[in-house]
Amino acid sequence: MEDYSQAGSYFQEGLDVARQLEHREWICGLLINLGIASRKQGNYSQAENYLGESLNLAHRLGRPEMTSNALYEFGNLCLNQRQVEKAEASFREMLTTVSEGDDDLLALANYGLARTVAVKGDLLEARKLGEMSVMTLEGMGHRNANEVREWLNIIK
Repeated sequence: MEDYSQAGSYFQEGLDVARQLEHREWICGLLINLGIASRKQGNYSQAENYLGESLNLAHRLGRPEMTSNALYEFGNLCLNQRQVEKAEASFREMLTTVSEGDDDLLALANYGLARTVAVKGDLLEARKLGEMSVMTLEGMGHRNANEVREWLNIIK
């Protein structure tokens, strides 16, 4: 419902409980969600702190799906801040991290890369990557499919 302030409060409450329980997977997931909520509110510094902590923890846990999600959100944050090279590096690392069969994460990595190459002016490559992404996401009914489709319509 896009009430990121309220969502952040709930995520923080959950994080406090997860830390008390020392449940590292929950901690990681909640840090990612706090990073998203902070980014959506324009608090980029706080978002970077949350996402950096989640990425470090995901690497230590050895959980490719968590690492990939943290990389995706960190890349989104970098794009919001016009740090295109850092964003591209994050999405490229995501491609090497995604486990076989995680087609949604692979599609999101391609969407991230599509946005970085579009900023660099290569619209042909951006469309190619975006189309690959949206076809996969639409095929699985993924919640991000509409976002990718709308982005493709804008860059055409």
